[in-house]
This record gives sequence, structure tokens and C-alpha cells, in this order.
Amino acid sequence: MGASVEECRANIRTTINLLQSLGFIINFSKSHLIPSSRCKYLGFTFDSIEQSISIPPSRRKKLWHLTENLAQKSTCAIREFASLIGSLVSVCPAIQYGLLYTKALEREKFLALVNNNEDYSKFMRLPSHLQADFSWWTSILNDTNQSNGIRSGKFVREIFSDASLNGWGASCGELRTHGWWSKSDLALHINALELKAALDHPMVRRFCKGVAVLKPPRSRYDYIWDPAPVIAKLALMYPYDSLSLAFITKKLVFLLALGSGQRAQTFAAIRLSQTSLNEKLIIRIPDRIKTSALGRYQPLLCFSRFASHANLCIVHLFEHYLDRTKELRPPTCDFVFISLSKPFKAVTSQTISRWIKQTLKECGVNTAIFSAHSTRHASTSCAAKKGVSLDLIKRAAGWTGESQVFTNFYNRPIISSEDFGNSVLI
Repeated sequence: MGASVEECRANIRTTINLLQSLGFIINFSKSHLIPSSRCKYLGFTFDSIEQSISIPPSRRKKLWHLTENLAQKSTCAIREFASLIGSLVSVCPAIQYGLLYTKALEREKFLALVNNNEDYSKFMRLPSHLQADFSWWTSILNDTNQSNGIRSGKFVREIFSDASLNGWGASCGELRTHGWWSKSDLALHINALELKAALDHPMVRRFCKGVAVLKPPRSRYDYIWDPAPVIAKLALMYPYDSLSLAFITKKLVFLLALGSGQRAQTFAAIRLSQTSLNEKLIIRIPDRIKTSALGRYQPLLCFSRFASHANLCIVHLFEHYLDRTKELRPPTCDFVFISLSKPFKAVTSQTISRWIKQTLKECGVNTAIFSAHSTRHASTSCAAKKGVSLDLIKRAAGWTGESQVFTNFYNRPIISSEDFGNSVLI
């Protein structure tokens, strides 16, 4: 880079001498040594005069044809659709708002994979609402003068501010100011101290109050589904030898969710090497999860055998699941839960959540209202209703002793469809 042709040439000579002195061999046939205001690099065309980045004509034409051809189809292979999305995302640095017009495409790809067990070779339907995104991309790719700016606008004023545990300071040009924290402020965390001055302005405080009025913090659910009929339906699905692996997997995940009050992320992190299976099932979670923090214990899940209720025994079902997946599990896979189709590999928390939601739907719970995470509400609320101590509930679900999350957001009345009728007629 340089302000003139001569300066660029001088910089080239200096760079060559430096690289050669360090022992590097320069491939001059592939090097561009003539100064130019336009340069092709990493698949893009950079213009130092216009301060812009654009797509090379050949790449632009190829992408236009791919997008136009797919826009005319009603169905296509998921792999073909995913390939187009990848190509469009790769040129987004040169297209302003490009990523915004890939969100709907990404969503359709995700849903197609969910419905086809992550099989990219399956076919998907292209809904009509994607035509707006296809039209936007074809118009952008058809415009040969289209580019994206590199340099942002000039700032009129720049203000620097910082805070430490001792005090705060700010500067703007030649102006300087600083101050010290009070004794009460010194007890706050550094993150709170850094925001204290910013949120102390009357206009900002007024704005925040308005936000709190428009969108007050509240629990996602005013009530929660009754676990009893769901558990009763799952109990009927026994013995396990005649049931499919898909059902075995979903039932085990669901019972783990109700029996522990943990998140789907926790179940996806369960490893074979961290489980102990004898009279009890003990599961350690060494991986970092949402509740992990310094000085806080990692989840430890313990389940006892239900000798009198083998159809609801988590330990028995866990043993059966391991036996069913023993031949399917890759030798290098240490995670307990694996996918239901080839290639059998560890699943993510999103897959775990989908299994839980499918089980809820099959058991008659309205999944338009309740998500997979609602098992955490149902589990802890049911335990509280049956007299389990608040400290034990918090400890099992991963909340600290001082946490008010359960009281404020999770402890919800369990609603049964028979409650109202019984209260009136009985």
C-alpha cells in the first residue's frame, strides 16, 4: 500500500528484500508487482480509490445463474440448497445487508434437515415466500456496479471513557474529567461500575423506565402443563425390546429432563467416561455449560433404581439404551446420545430439544405454547408442589442458594384440564 505509484514500488522492494532475507522463496509468477488501484484478493476485488470491495464479474455471473436456476424450482436437494446458501454467505463482505437476506434461507434449510433426520441427500420444498429473497439476490448479482464500502463515515467527535475499581475517567479532545467511587459503589462489580455513569443520565434513566413499562420482565409461562398424564402415557410404553430406538431415545431424554430439571445442553454433554452405573446412575458433567462459573459446582445427576416401577426407571432405561446403541456407536464417540440415523454421531442440544418437544406433542401437550425448556418449569414446579425443599430444588436445577430465578420465573401453577370442572362439580 502507498499514496503514490513510486511509494508502492518502494514498499514492494522493501517487502521482497525483507522476505528474502528471512529465507522465504517468492513465486514471482504468481505475484502482482505492478502498482494498481484495483486488486483481486481472496475472491474479491478491492478498490483503493473508491474504498470499496466488490465481487469479480466471473464469480458474480456464476452466482447469478445458481440463484436464478434455484428460484425457478419448487423442490431441490437439501445439499444443493445448502450449497447455494454457503456461496451467498461467502460474498456477503461485498454486499451490504447480504446476511439479512440469508436468514429465511437458513431457516428453511434447518427445518428441512429437522424433518429429514439431518440427511442432506433428501429433497425439500421451496416455499413461495423465499421468492422475495431470491429476487433480491438476483437483482444485486445482476448489478455489475454494485459494491460495498470499506471506509465508514467520518466521526465528528470521539469520546473515550473507562472505569476501574478505584474511579472513572473520560476525555474528548483536550477536555478531561475523572472521579472516585463512593464506599457503596466500591462493593459493585467492575461491569456495573462501567455502566453506572452511562445509566445515570436523566434521559437514559427515563428511556430505560419506558422500556420496562413496554416490555416488563416476566416469566414465559403463566402456568405449566401437568406432568402426571404425560408420565402415565410414557409408562404404558413398556417393555422396551419391541420398541424402536427412536422412541427409547426420546423417552430416556424426557425422563432425564423431568427427573433432573436440567437443560438440553446438559444432556448433550453427557459422556460415557463420566457415568457410573451400578445400583445408582451417577452422571458427572465436566464440560462448561450455561451455569458454569468460578466457585460454582458442576452438575452431578444421581438416579436410583425403581424396582417396583421398571417402566419409569431411568437407570433401567439408560442400561437398555446403551445396550441398543453399543454396535451403532463409533469407537471414538464418548458422548451418550447419538443420532438416530447414519452416520451415528454425537447430537447437539438442538436435537435433544427437538426430541423433547416431539415427546410433549405425542403426549398431548400443546407445543405451540410450551417449548422443550418447559420440562424445567414442570419438573421444578412439581417438586415444589410435592413439598421438596427450595434449597434442594435450586441445587438440583443448578441455581445458587441466593438465586430468585425459581421463585420469580419457574415456580408456576400446574394446570390440569379437570381442575375447573372438579372445583365446580365436586
